[in-house]
Amino acid sequence: MGYIIKDSVSFINAKLTDLGRQKLGLGRLNFTYFRVGDSEIDYQLSNLIDYNNFNIIKPTDNSNDIKYPIPSDLTNSANTFNAIVSLNSFANNITNDLSSKIVRGLFSGTTGEYTKYVPSLFKGIDIAQSITGGDNTIQFTTPEVYTGITSGDTVIVKYYDTSGGDTFNGQDFIRLTGATLTKHIAYMVLGRTGDTITIDRPIYENIDNVYCYIIPSKNTAFNGFYASGSTIPYWNEATLDFDTTYDLSDTDVKVWNMNIPMSETVIGSTGLTYTNYGSVNYLSTKTFFENNNQQAVGIIHYTNNTINNFYGENFYDNSASLFIPHIMWNNKNKQMTSGYSLGETFVCGSELKELRSPIDAKVYAKYYDLVDSTGFIVGKVLPDYKMFMIEDQELLATLTYKSNRNWSYPEHEINLLGVQTSIPLLTDATEQVWVSFYLNSTTSGKVSLPSQYYKSISSRVGARDIQIKFNSNDWRVLNSLMYDAGSNFTILVQKTGINQRPEANKWREIFTYTGTTVDQNFMENTLFNINGTDYSTAPIFDINSKLNLPSNTTQNNLRFGDEVVFLGNVETNIQATSFSSIFTFIIDGSKFISSLNPTFNTNTDIVKFSEIMIYDENFEVVAMAKPSSPIERSVDGGLNLLQVSIDF
Repeated sequence: MGYIIKDSVSFINAKLTDLGRQKLGLGRLNFTYFRVGDSEIDYQLSNLIDYNNFNIIKPTDNSNDIKYPIPSDLTNSANTFNAIVSLNSFANNITNDLSSKIVRGLFSGTTGEYTKYVPSLFKGIDIAQSITGGDNTIQFTTPEVYTGITSGDTVIVKYYDTSGGDTFNGQDFIRLTGATLTKHIAYMVLGRTGDTITIDRPIYENIDNVYCYIIPSKNTAFNGFYASGSTIPYWNEATLDFDTTYDLSDTDVKVWNMNIPMSETVIGSTGLTYTNYGSVNYLSTKTFFENNNQQAVGIIHYTNNTINNFYGENFYDNSASLFIPHIMWNNKNKQMTSGYSLGETFVCGSELKELRSPIDAKVYAKYYDLVDSTGFIVGKVLPDYKMFMIEDQELLATLTYKSNRNWSYPEHEINLLGVQTSIPLLTDATEQVWVSFYLNSTTSGKVSLPSQYYKSISSRVGARDIQIKFNSNDWRVLNSLMYDAGSNFTILVQKTGINQRPEANKWREIFTYTGTTVDQNFMENTLFNINGTDYSTAPIFDINSKLNLPSNTTQNNLRFGDEVVFLGNVETNIQATSFSSIFTFIIDGSKFISSLNPTFNTNTDIVKFSEIMIYDENFEVVAMAKPSSPIERSVDGGLNLLQVSIDF
């Protein structure tokens, strides 16, 4: 407890007592009466020094009453309770300094062409020995790093090429612009022997220069590494047991959470179904925000054991953004005329939109579109929920650890084609065909998740085949990054009934194009025609062995949906709303002219107020207020207006 700091504000701030807070929690809080007092006034002393300099003790939390209540009526000194007749409320919006956003994430900023990482937010960073495509081990060089690696940790392997001008010094993580793009692929640690770790699937390709960034496992990231597992609010156990003095919680969790729940089994999977993937318990959120037509959604949220409300009540306006430095976002690169760009910043659109209940059309969520640097929509920003929803399926693929890629594929076009053979692909209007594709290499391990832009087409004009094509610049990143002389391009097709979704284990591999012909020119200038014969003779696509998918829930292996740490930064301004109840107490100048304070002289002294108590209908103290300096009663017969504010 201390004294009220002197100020010149027009309102006297009040606080609820413990009883008031209890009644608020029970829904029984009422403000019915008030009393004023002069308990902290020494009238004899006020004749010697300026009473405005008297220090007033802060209000207590417990329901202590007034020592010397001031009667309103001289004829009845017991009449000290007065009815509250004026109570108003208003809202006050509070924001942070809008010139500087609140930033949290794994990266500290960009210097020149390079993004810097925050060392304390990684378990370790090390330069690995040369690695071989197809192997599933990585040998480290620094003992203090590899001795701290445990099973379940995630290793982000950065494949970089010094011939392209890349250098990595100090805290450099990513070169954002330049002549080359850098692959960043995440693996799960299955175990460690000495300086060598075993990972969940084969290394992507041979390379001599490898930086490895270690982040904690999904079980320890937010339960020990980034934040303590203790959830005792504000005070620690020793304080509550009176074993030590107070200890305020000041835990600041610097990273955001990311979960990618899937509502469909991954294309080509014949093992675990989506109900056994990680993050499956977040599927209800996917449904809540009306993402039912997508096979997955990415939820960026701030969930941890700190009790500090760092983000107020909502993101301010459309200020929130995501910075993801390690992805190769095709939509951005295909619109560049030279060079390449790694990473992308996703921001809010300008229009605030609404989600409404299908029952009564009431608004239950407001959102901004989440857009990339070209204005392309990839998801939603929900300022009131303080969450981001990533809905673009290819952006999700770049963030999914098990996808084996940090680049996104372009969208393909599907068109109907006249029947080319005796067996049409589509026979009538009851059928539709779905198309995806994937790229791999004859080099062992060089394979990744197929395109997540599933597209379908049906025919209302009888039997038809289909044609697939890409547009100009869709594959401009191809030659610089993804392929070699052993590259393969494979089209995946599945027929279903009309308005039915494809099944994971029924996709067929139609064409495989191999060799040096698979380049940007080939991809953008070839029309891929598919007929019924192609489909009927094609083998079933199986991705299990390619990505080493776990076959059961007990197997120690990385699953889809096991991501928990958002590999990027969240930037936003924040807002909180303070609601104030304003009491206006009218002190009639003809009343409150005497005091029960023993230091008061009725012949010479003027009543002064040092406290105001607020009572409910049962005359119990539910709130108390004190001015920073005593308030003197009006002596000219006029009215004193005392305005008291309680903030909620």
